[in-house]
Amino acid sequence: MKKIMVSLVAIAALVGCSKSDNGEEGTIVPNNYPKKITMKEEDGKILHTIEYTILDGKILSYTSQQYENGTPNAKKSINTISYDGNYIKEVKQQGGWDADKIETFSYKDGKLEKKVIKYNTSPDKTYTISYEYSGENLSTIKGEPIVTVRRNNGREEVEISRYQDFTYIRSGEQMVENIETYKLDEQGNKKDSSLETNKYTFSGNDLIKKEKTTPFQSITYEYTYDTSKKNINRNNVSTILEPNYFINGERSEHALKTKKRVYNGTTTEYEYVYEYKNDQLVKEERFKKKDSGNVLELTTEYEY
Repeated sequence: MKKIMVSLVAIAALVGCSKSDNGEEGTIVPNNYPKKITMKEEDGKILHTIEYTILDGKILSYTSQQYENGTPNAKKSINTISYDGNYIKEVKQQGGWDADKIETFSYKDGKLEKKVIKYNTSPDKTYTISYEYSGENLSTIKGEPIVTVRRNNGREEVEISRYQDFTYIRSGEQMVENIETYKLDEQGNKKDSSLETNKYTFSGNDLIKKEKTTPFQSITYEYTYDTSKKNINRNNVSTILEPNYFINGERSEHALKTKKRVYNGTTTEYEYVYEYKNDQLVKEERFKKKDSGNVLELTTEYEY
């Protein structure tokens, strides 16, 4: 059974507008935004549904329902969104795969500066992510360690995980992403550090190649696009809430046509087919390429 983890970023990525649509950051065009999204497996059984409540160009809430064998399961989440002006300030989630949580967002000069995720579970967990920019471009993401608080017989035990820093260096159509994971000793010095380097190649605003390298594996992704169609997954809201959107082919400017993944010498290829009605995307199909022909894996339907 496939599982799709839905976060706010995944939801925001489906907002159907761009800055030129309405001139306001963080808002959407209601008539262009799907009221319901349904994902189906290859046999046509429902895998996942998302339904939205929208008022005056803002998503006020959404409900995410997972399915097993075409039947709704207990992993249903209800998400409520609050705003500061046109910017999303807080998202409260009840239920779902990752239990109850609250995400809060703070901004500076129209860009996301910090995101804090607090899981209301036992034990409690808090995760903070900070963003830095060089001019208009993202330069650094600092993932502070997850702080886990366990309460036992009136005592609190605090556990701190690893730090993770992302840096981005761009030169023309090339970009390098360095990811350093580490801990700090009692004197504040780094220890147990590891480094991952990823390389990206762009054509305009479309990612065409991604090369991920670690001490244990090598993965290459290659993408092609239908440049006559805009990508519904890229818009004001998604690019604000996910500042490193550009490292994902599914967030490029144009509609994804093919994706090829080479993992330690093994190649997997996908093809994407779209159906439009009155210039609105109503269906997306993902096929996996095999020697016997293309095999349908996932269908996503949009209702407006």
